[in-house]
Amino acid sequence: MHGGFVGYGMLDAACPGEVFTSPVPDQMIEAGKGVDGGAGVLHIVKNYTGDVLNFEMAAELCADEGVEVASVLVNDDVAVRDSLYTAGRRGTGATLFVEKIAGALAETGAPLADVARIGREVNERSRSFGVALTPCTVPAAGKPTFELGDTEIELGIGIHGEPGRTRTSHGEAREIVRPAMGAIHDDLPLSGETLVLVNGMGGTPLMELYILFAEVFAYLQEKGATAVRSLVGNYVTSLDMQGFSVTVCQLTDELSRLWDAPVDPRAPLGPMTTAREEPLVDTPFFLAWIEEIATAVQAERDRLTELDAAIGDADHGANLDRGFMAVRQALADGPPGTHGAVLVLAGSTLIRKVGGASGPLYGTAFRQMGRTLGEPPEVALAELAAAFDAALAGVQKLGGAAEGDKTMEDALAAAAAVAVAVAAEASRPWQPSSTPPKRPGPSASSDQPASWGDHTLLGVITHRTA
Repeated sequence: MHGGFVGYGMLDAACPGEVFTSPVPDQMIEAGKGVDGGAGVLHIVKNYTGDVLNFEMAAELCADEGVEVASVLVNDDVAVRDSLYTAGRRGTGATLFVEKIAGALAETGAPLADVARIGREVNERSRSFGVALTPCTVPAAGKPTFELGDTEIELGIGIHGEPGRTRTSHGEAREIVRPAMGAIHDDLPLSGETLVLVNGMGGTPLMELYILFAEVFAYLQEKGATAVRSLVGNYVTSLDMQGFSVTVCQLTDELSRLWDAPVDPRAPLGPMTTAREEPLVDTPFFLAWIEEIATAVQAERDRLTELDAAIGDADHGANLDRGFMAVRQALADGPPGTHGAVLVLAGSTLIRKVGGASGPLYGTAFRQMGRTLGEPPEVALAELAAAFDAALAGVQKLGGAAEGDKTMEDALAAAAAVAVAVAAEASRPWQPSSTPPKRPGPSASSDQPASWGDHTLLGVITHRTA
């Protein structure tokens, strides 16, 4: 579960145990030391006895290593007070809420105590209830964890395949959702703005989960509450179990803001390190890139032509498509051996085949990139960023427009800025909570009338009718 939530805005590390078994302290110690930047580490622990004991032990051992640890215990499940795995309520879907919201606050540089506080607040304001249509099968056991008849469902199950608190017969979605939501509402009366997770247990089709969400939404409205934020999908699962769980968190302005904060979870594919090798790009990369551009132009040909028709030309899509078809053919006839030559050939072909203003401008961009990169077999990201800057400079010199004039240079300037930011990020030692480069774009001028080129006419029309 948690490995997929490692990344910007969420977790810095995850410690997987065996199936339905807690991780061991050694894992947590190494993870804690690996991600600690000096401000301490927050342990987010679901309330299962093995998890609690092992994380408590790990916290003590981390302290011996000089790593400060705070903990948030997640115990949101209202179905049972004690189970085969817990003393008290189980931790289930609210774990995801805690990880996202606490992670967002951590990205701001907030102190460890504040991050722990917000995590505990999320847990206190969240409740969950699970329903199983089938049991799950643990691979080591090779048989279901409990038995259910063909027409039976289990209310109140956990995420480790534990049976629930009662059984009933299959029914329509409304008949299944209402007992689950009723149990949540009885424990924490629902009101105001809420965050809702309708979570698949692993074997439930997404379409059915959305049907269940519609019933959850209707129930909340009956109680005077509103689902203003929601997730529907398989997030906190129980192997192949068919079923679902519902988690509801009563939001505050602060929690809503943190939930909405940017997030980019990506599980690490290799061992955690403090340094990384800078990526290099080669000729096949540029060939594939040009092919991707040509495919996109072909797919958007009619739309580009329609947009261009607003100023009378109605030729932009057709011209660009013709140019990139010619580039494809030129590269297929005999692609040059270096990326610099590939880009120069693409640019020269566009100049010869496109016509109008687009041919010289797009052609210049590619030619300037190729000349800047030259002939080495591979280029680093910093060199690629320099090539984008050269393309931008060439287009600005030829066309006379500047960034903010609402021309193609806005998009090219944004691409150049991203390339510079990515290159700078790749050259730094890796830190688990490093902020990814921001992605600037042409949106800053999207609501302004154009001030250069033929599209100044379109800009005036748009301005007058707005």
